[in-house]
Amino acid sequence: MTIKTIIFDFGGVLLRTHDYAPRRRWEEKFGLPAGALEAFMFNSPISRSAQLGKISWEEAWLAAAKHFQVSVAEIQRAQNDFFAGDVLTHSLVAYIRRLKPHFTIGLLSNTWFHDGYALLRLYGIADIFHFTVTSAELGVMKPDPRIFETALARAATAPAESVFVDDMAENVAAARALGMHGIHFTAPETTIEQLVRLIGDW
Repeated sequence: MTIKTIIFDFGGVLLRTHDYAPRRRWEEKFGLPAGALEAFMFNSPISRSAQLGKISWEEAWLAAAKHFQVSVAEIQRAQNDFFAGDVLTHSLVAYIRRLKPHFTIGLLSNTWFHDGYALLRLYGIADIFHFTVTSAELGVMKPDPRIFETALARAATAPAESVFVDDMAENVAAARALGMHGIHFTAPETTIEQLVRLIGDW
């Protein structure tokens, strides 16, 4: 079947952490091992609640202040710095812009943003997406098949007519289990090469 829809993850694909120093500085200030604050904000039960839309991102940070026994003022400063080392994957964004006139482009993200377009507008790339699906919006996270089924419904596309790109292997496997084409993102260049093999050179 002809590919009609290409769906991208956000964090780890379109936006990647190039400099961990801002996070590490706050972990050192709080007396935490490297990666502890990051693990709490991305992988803890509190983080999961935020990504499922049960609590806000701000509430998750207040929970972090309590968990690590630091002041609210300090945790708010840490929050302001948390994404300072993150950078858009510009080569992939430029490639998606070329694809948009020819394919339906979607966002599928585990995030605390209920509105995927609000997230995309922060980075100036909302215009290259036809639709968004987020975990906070649905109360369901990847790799649950229901979130992929919602994305396919919004795209009005059969699984075999779609491609999903994600940096987490388990999410790619879940998409493939539904009959979608899956690409495990490791670098923008290899992802583009894999897309070209599937959809041709645009």
